Amino acid sequence: SVLCILILPTLLKDGMFMDGLLYACISKNLSQGIGSFWFPHFSKTLYSFFDQQPPLGFWIQSKFFKLLGNSMYVERFYSFLTALCTAFLIIMLWRIIFKNENKIKQLSWLPVLFWITIPVCFWAYSNNMLENTMGIFDLIAVILIARFFQRQSFLLIIVSGIFIFLASLTKGFQGMFLLVAIFFGWLVYRNISFSKMIIGSLLLIFIPVLIYFVLLQNDSAYQSLTTYLNHRVINSIQNVVEVDSRFYILFRLFSELFSLIALLVIIILIGKRTNQKENSATPFFKKHILFFLLIGISASFPLLVTREQSGFYLVTSFPYYAIAFAVVAAPYLSGWI
Repeated sequence: SVLCILILPTLLKDGMFMDGLLYACISKNLSQGIGSFWFPHFSKTLYSFFDQQPPLGFWIQSKFFKLLGNSMYVERFYSFLTALCTAFLIIMLWRIIFKNENKIKQLSWLPVLFWITIPVCFWAYSNNMLENTMGIFDLIAVILIARFFQRQSFLLIIVSGIFIFLASLTKGFQGMFLLVAIFFGWLVYRNISFSKMIIGSLLLIFIPVLIYFVLLQNDSAYQSLTTYLNHRVINSIQNVVEVDSRFYILFRLFSELFSLIALLVIIILIGKRTNQKENSATPFFKKHILFFLLIGISASFPLLVTREQSGFYLVTSFPYYAIAFAVVAAPYLSGWI
């Protein structure tokens, strides 16, 4: 209900943030055979080859236009669907990490509530941002990595690497923050050997690299991706200045999370006063908190490398901050319930 209240009123109005509208137009063009997968097209006078983002997100959304027609509500349906998928994956991840803690497992709505009430999150899902699609691929990759720490099957790492590749083909290098996730998991949980951590990490890196190596043998893919790398990635690092300080993104991160942090402090203070707490913060719970905070940091802090910064660039990191905060709050809420 909260998710719908926060997203739908804006999503169903006429008008949309420029980037989301641009992505919808490119996707609709692609559905009509205007442009191609590797060379998406906006208009004859502006971005006849849209080289500002990788193409996968446009191709996926184009299938919705192909299926549902050309109404403005197609991109809105797609954007809302990405929010529902993200919520479902957060629930799935929560239930995986708390599979043996039934009372806490039942609070899978809590990280979803924390996540969707972050202002820039419900804004992004009201405006068809590419982070919405990229975040789905990354969440699936995290779920597979979480499974790896339970089952220790390298097949899970291979599949996770494929989803990291898909995230990067949607929004570039920003989608590859999970390449350090196995190292973080080993550092926090200590339930796999150092050698398994090294093998798993190398495998996680090798899979996307291998896929890109194969793709770049194709002339169209090579031209498309190298143009994106030069015109967008390198240019943004060297020449684009949108904020006064590189540390703007950290200020924005704190401001977006401030209300959640304040709520968390209130929950802890009331919980300590009333002594209502289930499953007192065991080392196991603390490990979950640290692991997801590290994942969130790996998705947000690398944005410091460029001064082309916007709050919605952080959207991919917020599911992990929300899960970490929910792990802190869950024992208190479980006790009250």
